[in-house]
Amino acid sequence: KENPCKNMVLPKYKIKEPKSYTEDEVEVLLEKLESVDIKHKVLVNIALTCGLRRGELMGIEWKDINFKEKYIDIRRGSQYIQNQGTRETGLKTEKSYRSITVPNGLIEILMEYKKWQDNEKEKAGDLWVENDRLFVNDIGEPLNPDSMYQWWTRFLKRNGLRHMSLHGLRHTSISILISNNEDIVEVSRRSGHSKVGTTLNKYSHLFKDMNRRSADILDRVIYKK
Repeated sequence: KENPCKNMVLPKYKIKEPKSYTEDEVEVLLEKLESVDIKHKVLVNIALTCGLRRGELMGIEWKDINFKEKYIDIRRGSQYIQNQGTRETGLKTEKSYRSITVPNGLIEILMEYKKWQDNEKEKAGDLWVENDRLFVNDIGEPLNPDSMYQWWTRFLKRNGLRHMSLHGLRHTSISILISNNEDIVEVSRRSGHSKVGTTLNKYSHLFKDMNRRSADILDRVIYKK
């Protein structure tokens, strides 16, 4: 007749501080990327500059990239399903469907990658499977997302870089924007978070320096120091 759990106190959910690379570590990472193939170079650069989730990253197609206006539309995800292969999926939330402006440096790398992939398509001939995905195998089929993550782990170990999940590049991208005073509403929109509060809560540790600046402003205005 009564709920035996009605007096139970639920444990509070603690938000874990996201792991990310420092700006110095990003500089070293980019140096090491110069020695890898163009496909993996593009993968890491997109993850680092766009702050995408795993499925979003692997779901990008060429038609989603506007080279002239320099942005990428995030319109689908990609997931490997056992016995079905790599399949298109929907995105996490409504706010996940978004357009992300990209830096000139990434556009240059993408143009280089497009030429390389077109050349691979020509070499494969009739074996090539027509597909618009950015990340495909030797005959044009969408890549299994796991294969890219396996490569990433080996790459870090081989180059003596601090271990970080590929998702950590998403956190790194967001952290760089916040640390360099980008508007939090824009950071949240770019990240595809459903609410600005999600961004604020998850990256609250990055606002310590901003809090110090607030105190300095008050010191100058009120105490004339």
